Amino acid sequence: MKNLVMGMAVGYNLDKIKPFILSLRNFYNDRIILLVDNINDELSEFYKIHNVEIFKGAILDKAYLLRYKYYLEILKTISDIDKVMLTDTRDVIFQADPFSRMSSYDYEFCAEPELIKNCPHNRQWYEILYGSNEFSKIQDNFVICAGTTLGNISSIINYSEQMLNEFNNLMKLGIPVTMDQPVHNHLIYSKKLKNYRINENGKGIVSTMHHSKYLRFDRSGRLLNDDDSITPVIHQYDRCGALSLALLKNSFRLTGKEGINVSSKYAVDNFYEWDL
Repeated sequence: MKNLVMGMAVGYNLDKIKPFILSLRNFYNDRIILLVDNINDELSEFYKIHNVEIFKGAILDKAYLLRYKYYLEILKTISDIDKVMLTDTRDVIFQADPFSRMSSYDYEFCAEPELIKNCPHNRQWYEILYGSNEFSKIQDNFVICAGTTLGNISSIINYSEQMLNEFNNLMKLGIPVTMDQPVHNHLIYSKKLKNYRINENGKGIVSTMHHSKYLRFDRSGRLLNDDDSITPVIHQYDRCGALSLALLKNSFRLTGKEGINVSSKYAVDNFYEWDL
């Protein structure tokens, strides 16, 4: 049985997807499937070289909602997969095999180091869909990021179905759904998904950087968990200021001045201004 990393790479050029694929292939040889739209010859060749399967047909409009539809279609046709990781791509890099620290739980969800009530974006997204009363029930919990989710294949199929069902139920009520994150959190904290582990930053498979205030690195520039083990997956790695360059350098497997020069140029060309 093999594992599967699956994500969406709609609207990305080669530069945007390169750190994700190169860093993942440093540690992982099993299947990668990406949802894509129109890609050029250069990107097509890159995917071929790194044994990345592409699923064409993903569209830009509401892509972050429709991806669950495509995930479900793909997963229901696969028979030789044990575990699955659903993930963002542009701002995710790997320092180890993402499946190397999975537990026996059906799901591995990944928390951001901030309570929902203290994040104005997540608070607003949740209240728009579910109202202030429902928000008050979950506000003292960590934000759970929809950008990285792992589990066995049957659980990920169930998760994708639940996400789609919730989107449909909300839209039938006339509630516009533009983000998957509040739905993701609602399914978890309303106990519609069960038998899961929540990975906190520094204690599990994924560390999510936007709200992170304290980071621990080794001399090689690798982000560490609290127990000094290497963090397998870093989401929003481009939000670590100058330390993001060390993460990039390792993703590209470069050292010395070349690594610094290549990583710096990549950051200037591809990171958002507020992350530099």
